[in-house]
Amino acid sequence: MRAVVFRPGPIMLASTTAPEWVMHPRRDAEAALRLAGELGSPVSVAHALVNRGVDSERAAQRFLAPSLEDLHDPAALLDMDLALRRIELALWSGERILVHGDYDVDGITSTFLLCTVLRDLGGRVEHHIPHRTREGYGLSETAVELARRRGCSLIITVDCGITAASAVERASALGIDTVITDHHEPPVALPKAAAIVNPRRPGCEYPFKSLAGVGASSSTSWRSARSQTWCRSQARTACSRASGSSA
Repeated sequence: MRAVVFRPGPIMLASTTAPEWVMHPRRDAEAALRLAGELGSPVSVAHALVNRGVDSERAAQRFLAPSLEDLHDPAALLDMDLALRRIELALWSGERILVHGDYDVDGITSTFLLCTVLRDLGGRVEHHIPHRTREGYGLSETAVELARRRGCSLIITVDCGITAASAVERASALGIDTVITDHHEPPVALPKAAAIVNPRRPGCEYPFKSLAGVGASSSTSWRSARSQTWCRSQARTACSRASGSSA
């Protein structure tokens, strides 16, 4: 079956060339028609969904309007438990943390998200986004020196770090631990970090391998917040029991 070319209605464009959506041939035309009827959607929308393996009303609703319950469990990410333990230690002991991001949209949103959550949990959090031309991409030894000067004993990378072996080694020599959260393709030899959270790592059972950097950051944030909420509720329960027994 030939590809279908869909031409949208008139829109304001800087270019004089009219846009065209090129639809791949339908894998299952009957399934697309059925799904369009169930959703009350154009056949072209159902066509695109079916081509992606989304062929039921429930699956389509999860794809088009997912809820928090539809997210995969961040605990399935390899090293998430190690990352969580190191972050918890920093939070509970009042260590200064440097969140190191990247200068693109993914890196900036990743940095903002993790900093916000860790600060809400009481963390002493600094952040650093490297200058594109002066510092370049990724965690560098210059950034490690910045962390040392700021008194940080933990660096958490977001949207970078998976190839920063020398910078991680330098941090370790200065007594600074590194937790890497990234989504880029890992090298054969990984940095010797305290934890590496990356869905593309060999052996990682997290089902969705195409997380953006902010996806890895949000998974780490979510897991940290959930763990800290549980710990605090347990502490409140213990305090209540102690108060009751001493009364």
